[in-house]
Amino acid sequence: MFQRGCSDQTAMHVLLKREYLPIALLAAFAGFMIRLDGYIVNVALPSMARSLGVGTGGISFVVTSYLLAITGTMLLFGKLADKIGIKKMFLWGCAVFSLASLCCGLSWNLVSLLVSRSLQGLGGAMLLTAAFSSIPRYLPKEINGWAFGLFTLAVGLGVSVGAPTGGLIAGFLSWPWIFMINVPVGVLAMIAVHRILPPDPEPVLSVSKSLAHFDIKGAALSFASAASLVFALTMGREIGWTSVPILSCLAACPLLLAIFIRHEMNHPDPLVPAVLVRNGPFILGVGAAFVGFGLLAANSFVMPFYLEITKSMSPEWVGFVLLIYSVTLTVASPQAGKLADRIDPRFIASGALACLTVLFLGFSLLLRTPGLGVTVVYLACLGGFFGFFFPANNSNSMKGAPPECRGIAGGLYQTAANMGMVMCVALFETIFSEHLPAHHVEVPLTSNHLTAEAMTGFSHVYVIAASLSLLTSLAICLSVRFKGSSRPGTGVIPGVVPESSSGSS
Repeated sequence: MFQRGCSDQTAMHVLLKREYLPIALLAAFAGFMIRLDGYIVNVALPSMARSLGVGTGGISFVVTSYLLAITGTMLLFGKLADKIGIKKMFLWGCAVFSLASLCCGLSWNLVSLLVSRSLQGLGGAMLLTAAFSSIPRYLPKEINGWAFGLFTLAVGLGVSVGAPTGGLIAGFLSWPWIFMINVPVGVLAMIAVHRILPPDPEPVLSVSKSLAHFDIKGAALSFASAASLVFALTMGREIGWTSVPILSCLAACPLLLAIFIRHEMNHPDPLVPAVLVRNGPFILGVGAAFVGFGLLAANSFVMPFYLEITKSMSPEWVGFVLLIYSVTLTVASPQAGKLADRIDPRFIASGALACLTVLFLGFSLLLRTPGLGVTVVYLACLGGFFGFFFPANNSNSMKGAPPECRGIAGGLYQTAANMGMVMCVALFETIFSEHLPAHHVEVPLTSNHLTAEAMTGFSHVYVIAASLSLLTSLAICLSVRFKGSSRPGTGVIPGVVPESSSGSS
């Protein structure tokens, strides 16, 4: 009887996956495109600077403007998705992203490129929020883990192939084609969204009435607080950490955040609903995403320096070696997603973080080991453990989010992920730089700078990473003790009809 029940359940999962595969692939493709475009311009920045006649300081804003726009507006578009519908937000995201990409490719100077790139970030925020939220919105909860596994795989591919793809396009064609290629892809994506996604449910109130009391002030405050922090952390080294603009942004961020929280507590339809803030599993998942994405981005920042300094590797070989963890992440993610549909995803997420803790500590002790053996094993395990963590944490977080505010839940989750990446990179860069001799901090690092101080800096970075990973793992473990912790919150956002309990339309 037990075997028969297991086989019936497996057959049901297979049928569900076949039925909902187009939706899962559509969400995964959107995640792939947005993360790809976040990294695709990096290699082409020098050719952009030459073409537009600007210096490295000015051209660096091509990256910063995209990051500012996408991080600062995901809460806004998450809330709007709950108001107007996830499918409509998906379609608007495709349209804005495609139009902005066309404008980027046709840009004639730095100002026009930065304006277009910011608009592209707005479209990216719409797409990323809608894609992430569409999985729990349109798919049955029994296969959410599997779908999030595909999403993680796609995002990992976007991050890993972004820079090489940009280099190839800029080398064989020219840098405008990095953006122009998005236009036909975006049009095809709009057709796919229109045909594949079920129609949004009709709201109780019309869109105009539903948006009548929209929290515009809260949206402005959330953007200002996030943008000020992102700008300070990404441009601190470029402008100077003690400069007036950076210090002003660092001081403004907590002040704006405090005003935002106070405003939200008194607004009748806040940007972030109280039912979501009080939802323990979701908030814990958001915090875990902040740490997880932060550690992944920080390692991606630190590891090239380690390989170039200690192993005297060229940038081409560094990129090749770093593909190791991308491969294992993409292999592990679908398997972790399937496993998250069978057992409590919190066990998987906590176990993956515990393994990462041991991995970071072990690597910090073996940094001086000659050869590439230890590094290769470390990167392979790193990708595998992150590949298990992200799908499980995604599934657990979004399952715990109330059905009536999945859009804002996705926006908040992705905002935390982006903020984690920015803040952890800045933190780890500061920790590493503090251990370098003063005259080395302002010049490019080479193998000639291999000093005891530099190795100590690398070691401290990975010890801090282990500490953050351990604390997050323990927090997830403690949450398992509360039996009712996975129960979604209740509460209705005006003008939105809650979805069915199956999670499908």
